[in-house]
Amino acid sequence: MKLSVKYHPPEIIITENMRKRADREAKKIVKACKEAGMKPRFGGDYRSHYIGKLGEQAFLLFLKNKGIKNVEIPAIRSDYRILDHRPDFIVNGREIEVKTQIKSGKSYFLYPISQFQKYYPDLVVFIDYRVRENKCVLYGYIQGWRIEFMKKDYSVRYPAYRIPESELSKMEKLLLLLGGVA
Repeated sequence: MKLSVKYHPPEIIITENMRKRADREAKKIVKACKEAGMKPRFGGDYRSHYIGKLGEQAFLLFLKNKGIKNVEIPAIRSDYRILDHRPDFIVNGREIEVKTQIKSGKSYFLYPISQFQKYYPDLVVFIDYRVRENKCVLYGYIQGWRIEFMKKDYSVRYPAYRIPESELSKMEKLLLLLGGVA
């Protein structure tokens, strides 16, 4: 079930509490990485982590609003000094990675090649953070194993797979996979 032209993906408005939580977690990550002597493999700066944490919160709110339970959140942890290859979320046994980007009109999302080589989750949700509109748009998801068959882009700062919007399945279908109601 691919995205259609008329598809309007779910949107989550960013609240002040979400901003504060994302700020706190992003600062913890950056500080812990410096303390541990880690070098970023892909977008390891404060802004990248902040945007990622906003997207994770938007996804969590989406799940909550749709009545999805049994949600584990390995992405939020007390110690970021230890490299952790666990997914962002585990929902009813399915490992889910959330990738949040500022698309700026592009018709694709990026997934870092180096991250995929270490591990791939069951599902990857792609979110567009729209700064001016103060919201996250949950575009859709793809099965993790499919990513390695996508085109590679070496022209970006961190080489990545290009995931076209047309390859994403609707979030409503994800809800059904996770045991919820669309």
